[in-house]
Amino acid sequence: MAPSRSRLSGLLASALFFALTVTAVRAASNCNATIYGVDGTGDLYSFLPPSPTASAVTGAPVLPSGTIARGVYTGKIYVIGGTNSNSGLYVYDLVANTLTAVGTFPNTAFLYASGFSINGLGYALSSSETFSFTDEPTPVISRLGPPQTTSGPPVGAFNAGDLAVDISNNGWTVLSNSASGLSYLYRVTFGNPTLLQPVAQITLGGTAYTPGDLYSAAFGADGTLYTSAGNSGTLFSINLTTGALTSLGNQGSELVDFGSCPFAPQPFVNKSGPTRSAAGELMYFAVTASNSPSATVGATNLTLSDPVPAGITILRATCLGSGGATCTTATISGQTVSTTIGSLPINSSVVLGIYGRDATLAIGTTTNTAILASSSGTPFTASATTQVVANTVTKTVANITQGTSATSADFGRPGDVLEYALSYTNSTNLSLSGFTLQDTIPANTTYVAGSAACTAVPTGLTCTPAGPTAGALSWTLSGGSLAPGKTVTVLFHATIN
Repeated sequence: MAPSRSRLSGLLASALFFALTVTAVRAASNCNATIYGVDGTGDLYSFLPPSPTASAVTGAPVLPSGTIARGVYTGKIYVIGGTNSNSGLYVYDLVANTLTAVGTFPNTAFLYASGFSINGLGYALSSSETFSFTDEPTPVISRLGPPQTTSGPPVGAFNAGDLAVDISNNGWTVLSNSASGLSYLYRVTFGNPTLLQPVAQITLGGTAYTPGDLYSAAFGADGTLYTSAGNSGTLFSINLTTGALTSLGNQGSELVDFGSCPFAPQPFVNKSGPTRSAAGELMYFAVTASNSPSATVGATNLTLSDPVPAGITILRATCLGSGGATCTTATISGQTVSTTIGSLPINSSVVLGIYGRDATLAIGTTTNTAILASSSGTPFTASATTQVVANTVTKTVANITQGTSATSADFGRPGDVLEYALSYTNSTNLSLSGFTLQDTIPANTTYVAGSAACTAVPTGLTCTPAGPTAGALSWTLSGGSLAPGKTVTVLFHATIN
């Protein structure tokens, strides 16, 4: 005998979160997060931090010994040949796999550091000269003012290093001298003269880094400045405030110069909370956009949006800023909630709050994607997969007269008494209160008067049977709440006609 249909109604739930973490940065066109490095023999490698592992670029030609930079518009590798005068400028096209000579620097000293800014202007640095060059088919090379330190060791105290530029056109250079063991981090302002402001002497483990073999510098897409120890192939991250190194592991190759896109710490987004949902639950999405405390510039005119999955009824949305951040009133268009962030200063944040209810989400998984975008960069997205669990009741039947055990179906003869048991387990992430279990008396049976009972009810809950009314029974659970993972069980008897 098949069991009759049963249901659970009237759930009262509190907040549920979808978990999502995403880091967003502003990216330049035709450039990506890959960092390229060249070893002492001119072989080209690539890696994607924070992983240190470097892989050889298959088929790449041997590059002239010197410094490399990555064109911000083209994404091509620019190589400055390592001579002490009239260094050649070359372009390696990663797609066409061609190396082309495109110009000559009128330098009189070894150019050992280079990098591109967000506006497509590259810079090259020696101990006594600074040049700019453009990212285009025929680069324009221009002489800038000589490099001068505002304090600390003079540029002439170093004989090697590299240059990386953030999106605010601030240069960051790592300078070393293998003979003296001196290594320093400088912040660079290009002009006439080009000024190098010392940030700090570079340290490792709280003490000065003395091998003097830091010859590379590049920004990763997360805004971290990376360098490599030339003798051991160890990748380090550099703290832009203190100059402290953190080892990230062996690169597998000795890379003496890096080339990357001009990145800097930028706004990031996170979306926190549990990753499960059940029908009827209220849902709260907390989407937070923040600007890094280590960012060099505030962000403006960002769009923060969240396309909420179909099946969730959006009730309302809010946006609040802190630390000087501003955002417009959150708007709801269909299933998408969005706000415009007018200003996101350094170390500030906005919270886009979305209130809704799981109305018709299908059992299984649902994916939700948050988006942070700016007018001048590529939107960055990340997805969260949420498990949608069933609020279902398990029902069994046993033939008391025949002495059979509880199953999902049974047999019987007229006059036999059947016991129907309904069990509900709270499979959600939160406590439930004020709900009712309901069931109908099966056809061709007669309800045994007074048999409706509550047999397994957690402490604090009151279970009250009622009925039958119009052929249905109900059990109301009140006075407390059913904690996640806890079960209630009720039953009734019916005689086969």
